[in-house]
Amino acid sequence: MGAYRFDDGRLVSIRRSEGETLRARFYDSGDSRRLYPRGKLRFATGSSFASAEPVEATIEFWAGEDDATAGLTWTPQGSPGSSARKVNRSRRILFESDGAVLSGRLDLPSGTSGQAPSTAVVLLHGSGSSVATEFFYNGDFLAANGIAALTYDKRGTGDSEGRATFDFHQLARDAKAAVDYLSSHEELRDARVGFSGYSQGAWIDPPRPHRDRVGGCSAVLLLESRPGTTTRSTFSRRSTTSP
Repeated sequence: MGAYRFDDGRLVSIRRSEGETLRARFYDSGDSRRLYPRGKLRFATGSSFASAEPVEATIEFWAGEDDATAGLTWTPQGSPGSSARKVNRSRRILFESDGAVLSGRLDLPSGTSGQAPSTAVVLLHGSGSSVATEFFYNGDFLAANGIAALTYDKRGTGDSEGRATFDFHQLARDAKAAVDYLSSHEELRDARVGFSGYSQGAWIDPPRPHRDRVGGCSAVLLLESRPGTTTRSTFSRRSTTSP
């Protein structure tokens, strides 16, 4: 799984979907397809996201010297195939926060000729219980563009210990622990470190004493689909409007 770049520059992310299927997301066009297994390292996709038939294209992955997936060939029906090489390195990591061991996935750019990434971000996902390390794909785009990205399963989800919580102070401490992990990583000690939050993740504000050293705040801060009000205001409104 990861990010793959075609010779013409197109970039596609491949991550898990439902059951044994995979999901392909093309960043240039926004096209998204579900890939259905047709054998070892071989998949097919239909003419729309949720259809397997009629087959529109076959996708075959190929491995490198270390037996890890190194690339893929996307072959439309009746047309020559196009090859894409994997452009990120993914590894499973563990870090501790308030006594719980949290499970993460670190995506690093590949093919940088030994040059360490200058920027790294912690990805903070929404309020659901999905296994972020399996399904969250934003790290693929970042790593493909030279930025290291750490995705982790929130406490109580996936392979992370602890109890799932809506305690934003706890979630902020977990986010701070993820930043500490990035800051101590051998390839990222000199990198600017920050956050990219989606939905609930865009609400999480790390404790001020632990923010990044650039200007007293995070060196990088990306907020996506963030509610326009505070958490207190939002939940107060919900409680007064609920039947």
